[in-house]
Amino acid sequence: MFFLFLCSSSIYFLFILPSVLTSESVEAIIEKSSKKLLNISLEIDDIQYTWPGGLQIVSFEIRGDPLHYPDPILHIDEIAFNISIPDVFPGKIDFHIFAKGITFHFFRDADGKTNIDSLMTSQNAMEKTSRVDANDKTVNAPFSLPIDLGARIELRNIVISAKDQITDKKVLIENGMFLLDSPSLHSRETNLKLFVDVALNDKKLPPVDLMLRVSNILDPETASVLPEKMDVSFSGKLPGSTVSADGTLSGKGIESVVDVDLDEIHEILLPFLPPHIANSKISGSLHMSTVLKMNSKKDLFFDSSVQLDGISLSGPMIQNRTISGFQARLSNNGNINLSIKQLNISSGKLNLLHKSELSYHGTLKLFDQPVQDSFISLDTVFIDIGELLTIGKPFLPPNFPIDFGRDDQSPVLHINGVALKGDFLSGACIGTVEKLNLAVPYIEIRNRDLKIVVNNTHFDLYQFSTDLNRFFPTHILFSSSSGIDTVFIDTKEKIDLETISIPKFQFQIKDIQKNPNSLFGYTATLSGEQRFEIQKIKMSSTGEIAGFSQTLDASCKLLPEKKAVFDIKGVSIGASDLVLKNEAIGAFQTSLDINNSDTTVVISSVSPPEIDILGMKNRIRVGDFAELNSLADIRNLARQGMETKGDLAINLGNLFQKLTKKPKQVSSLNGTVFLKWSLDGRRPEVSEITNLQQRSVTDLQKDLAFINQVQIELSLNQIHTNLVFNPESRIQIKNFSAEPLVHYIYDGKKGRGNYEGGFTLLDVDSNWIPVDHKPISAKFSFSGTHDGLQKVSMIQNFEVASLGFHESIRFALSGLDQSILQNREKNLPYFLKKTGGSFTGQVSMNDMTVVNQIQKQMTAGGAFSAGLDLLMVPGSKLGGKTWIKLNDVILENGRQFSIHDLSGDIHLEKEYLLMDNDARDKNPDNLGSSSNLSVNVMKQPDFQEEILHAPLQTGEKRQQLFQVAYPPSEMMIRFASASSEKGPLPIALNHFQTGLELEDGLPRIYNFQVDLLGGSIIASVSVQKIDQRFYLPITISFSGIQTDLFFGKTVEKKQKKDTEVSGQFYSYVPVTSNKNDFLNGLKMDILFTHIGAMALEQLLYSLDPTESNEKIVSQRKLVKKGFPRWIRLAIMDGALSLEGVVTIQGVDVDIPQVKRLNISGLSGLDPLEEGLLKISPVVEALRCMSANTIWMDQGKNNIGFIDK
Repeated sequence: MFFLFLCSSSIYFLFILPSVLTSESVEAIIEKSSKKLLNISLEIDDIQYTWPGGLQIVSFEIRGDPLHYPDPILHIDEIAFNISIPDVFPGKIDFHIFAKGITFHFFRDADGKTNIDSLMTSQNAMEKTSRVDANDKTVNAPFSLPIDLGARIELRNIVISAKDQITDKKVLIENGMFLLDSPSLHSRETNLKLFVDVALNDKKLPPVDLMLRVSNILDPETASVLPEKMDVSFSGKLPGSTVSADGTLSGKGIESVVDVDLDEIHEILLPFLPPHIANSKISGSLHMSTVLKMNSKKDLFFDSSVQLDGISLSGPMIQNRTISGFQARLSNNGNINLSIKQLNISSGKLNLLHKSELSYHGTLKLFDQPVQDSFISLDTVFIDIGELLTIGKPFLPPNFPIDFGRDDQSPVLHINGVALKGDFLSGACIGTVEKLNLAVPYIEIRNRDLKIVVNNTHFDLYQFSTDLNRFFPTHILFSSSSGIDTVFIDTKEKIDLETISIPKFQFQIKDIQKNPNSLFGYTATLSGEQRFEIQKIKMSSTGEIAGFSQTLDASCKLLPEKKAVFDIKGVSIGASDLVLKNEAIGAFQTSLDINNSDTTVVISSVSPPEIDILGMKNRIRVGDFAELNSLADIRNLARQGMETKGDLAINLGNLFQKLTKKPKQVSSLNGTVFLKWSLDGRRPEVSEITNLQQRSVTDLQKDLAFINQVQIELSLNQIHTNLVFNPESRIQIKNFSAEPLVHYIYDGKKGRGNYEGGFTLLDVDSNWIPVDHKPISAKFSFSGTHDGLQKVSMIQNFEVASLGFHESIRFALSGLDQSILQNREKNLPYFLKKTGGSFTGQVSMNDMTVVNQIQKQMTAGGAFSAGLDLLMVPGSKLGGKTWIKLNDVILENGRQFSIHDLSGDIHLEKEYLLMDNDARDKNPDNLGSSSNLSVNVMKQPDFQEEILHAPLQTGEKRQQLFQVAYPPSEMMIRFASASSEKGPLPIALNHFQTGLELEDGLPRIYNFQVDLLGGSIIASVSVQKIDQRFYLPITISFSGIQTDLFFGKTVEKKQKKDTEVSGQFYSYVPVTSNKNDFLNGLKMDILFTHIGAMALEQLLYSLDPTESNEKIVSQRKLVKKGFPRWIRLAIMDGALSLEGVVTIQGVDVDIPQVKRLNISGLSGLDPLEEGLLKISPVVEALRCMSANTIWMDQGKNNIGFIDK
């Protein structure tokens, strides 16, 4: 009933429609709707609606704002619309639309406003007011059309104009024509044609011409759309490209082809491209082809390809470089199962350039499948890297230092079996790589003076797999190897490497999870092994290494509590054959083995770094002669503490045998060296290092607070060696042991240290050791302590028992931290002021005959001993004692010198007071004379001149006047004889003895007796200080001195008596380097109680060799007539006086006196001036010796010697 009602109502509506829809009503509806919906101005010149002629509109126009945009947005000259009502009843709707003169204007001004803004605003408002039912569900069913549809749409004279003031571009489409002719969707084919002329910025482009033909759109029985039965034919021409398609899905398929000329496309799109692309050059072609087929099971098969040929690029788009000749092809073959929504790629291939290729296949299950089981597999990958580098060469730097050789040496990459399987939607997948190989036949690297050539490099990946969760890896397994045949390095030293390989490199990462609280943002467990080998390393000047290897076995845990724990099970570095070349030792061949094990590294923070290294065990072996072992715990990179201990053993015998160029003096060497150490402390802070750099270390406990304890021990065990210096000098040591040689312990908490050591020499044999003393043994020892740097003490002993040699030292110092260690630039004054201590040293030798073997040309014997004691009170005094004792010492060296039966016992002592500048300034009147020159230097000394001005005396009275008595003393030096034939005057001394002591710090020689020049001499000599000047008071009594030896004359035996002299000599000799001061200050008196005629004549000749002094000439003549009884020679105030008595024929006659002869005019004094210049250091030494006080000038960093 409802169906009949609906049909009757429809028929009734069609009959009354012409009376309802009049021209006026239609125009009113259009105008009202345009204002309501579009908010625009609509103008229509004429509108007609007739039955059955349909709707006709003349001059349809839409305008925007006429003040800003005078041109209409849309203008249509004529519109006609007609529906064929009679065809509705047979079940068909047939309508016709015709329009011509269609013009559309689009304009955007410089402010970005367009002429359609008002239209768009209205549309947006309409969209906001619209509502969509959220519960509306689209039924995914095949589309069907219950009635037939026929249509013809014809649009002619289409013009579209667009102008943009912002980009200053405009597009003009004109002469447009659109024609759709579809007489019946059920039974007739549909044709579509589109044609337009296009101009860009007034430049005409090729027209757009498209034609489409489609038949069998609907199934005649069901009126539903059947894509697989559609028969499609499409062809078209576009600017720079052509496109075509033809066929049906169910038959041979639809074949489509697209060809694009990139050069032409680039030229067309120039106005719309960015400047860097528009100013570049692009050429080449793009070809795309596709074949689509569908079977009855809803499988859509495809076979497609995309190919780029002759691609060339240049210009700013690629940084003003040029690429040419690029080509690529991508092809895919497979199907899409529409029923289960699954994409299958049976085979896919990507070809790059001429040689590179990638093939793949896979299955992709689409979105709404309940179970996802997709995969994609790269079956093979072949990449010719050299070919890619060739085309990419313009992008490399101009002087790119790497070269891969000829074309046949191109690097290549092979990959097989890359697969990704799983749920691509959720990311739960498994990835694997079966094999990867990278081969690089040749690499050459050049950089200035460096050249490196690498031959046949390869990398092989054997296994790679990963488990993914949401495409995040949770498990990774990796295993690979690599190698290089040869490497040649040409630089200042040529280096060749042969057969470099990493035969094993594998790691595994498990249980990877993201964790924001962990150290690196992840938790995981890692483990890995690695091995590295080099068969041979040759260095032209340094040496050669063979069999080099390095291994690593370690694991790591990334923990949630911000900590990474590395467990290093083993690390090794070694070389089976190591040859080192050195000019000193020649070629040295050995092996090397370095091992680290059981080390735990804990990283608690990266920035700042907090790392603990615990239980680190190291062992280093060098051949069979050296081994080092160490154990260390390092906390927080030693900031919180470090404990380490270890030992080193060196087998000297094995080491010596490996030396191809042994030391010439060493013929054999055996024994072992041991070194042990332990350290407990921490790394110093920056402030502590700065403090140590800026000032001296004075307080160990404070300045070295980062050291808790240090212990070092060096030992030698059974060292045996033969030393040959020359055929006549050799030493054999059968046992040299020192256990320990040095042992030091430092307690950093107390700032104290102890040290001890020594060595023992057993069975030492040498050709310079006397036979009755062979073999000898020696023992050396020392020990001591230090309390910081405040107190230092040591005891040292050395003894050679068989030689009777003994030496010992004992000293103690305090206050070093307050003296030289605190004031390095002003160390001497501060040392004396702040440092105190004592020193005692002794040395003795009971048998000096061993010197005969050490110095073959010498003869020695006797014994000696000596000692030195020093005492220093800080800032108060400095004193010392020294002694030497000689017993029957014999020293003889051929004709150069000899001394026999030398004996002596000498004790000397000296003490200085210490005074600084402050004390001098406070008590200037209490200071005595200083070593500085003053006016006192010019003052003449007050001599006791009773001898020089006494009347002439002779005989016993005169002799008593010259004799001086001294108190007896045991400080004597004696020898039986001494001689020397070296020099112009041979010397022979016999029966020598003298006493020696210090008086006010100056030496005094007394009881001096010796047989010399055929006679005897008794004398005394001392150094006296008078008004800052030094003088030598000399008293000599001589008898029987033969002057012929002195003057170098040879006389007969019967004439010896005429050359002898006897008498006394007394003088005050000034110690000065100035010749005038010396001559003017010299006081001397010589009385010859006996003088032979020849001796007197030679004396007078030496005083006046030119015979220019009349008195001396007359004296010489008088002497020739008789013989002298006595002669007196005196010098004072630079003048010489001479007087005497000569016996002539039994009568005593006075010789003519010489009074006040100026001695500066005497000839032969030139050597005197040169000699005096050399005694300046002696004068300074005497000043220091005579002073009793040392003053310390801290300002000038100097000391001086003064008398207080």
